[in-house]
Amino acid sequence: GAAQADAVAARIAGEFGAVAAVATSPLRRCRDTAGPVAAACGLAATVEPDLAECDFGRWEGLTFGAAASAWPAERRSWPPTPAR
Repeated sequence: GAAQADAVAARIAGEFGAVAAVATSPLRRCRDTAGPVAAACGLAATVEPDLAECDFGRWEGLTFGAAASAWPAERRSWPPTPAR
């Protein structure tokens, strides 16, 4: 993860010239990727709350297997079945 973020940061900074801004979701996984990209471009990442797509709460950063081990009942009920 971190090595991939650093690699994409170097590529973006090297191939796209001047980057005007880096915006990120407030979710940790997104900030962890946007931070190195912004830094490589000489910027600070701006957190935009409207970019949050799915907050995994206590599961953030875990695999589904790890979440199932820690919270089996909750994992069985997610994702929820959409109402029809």
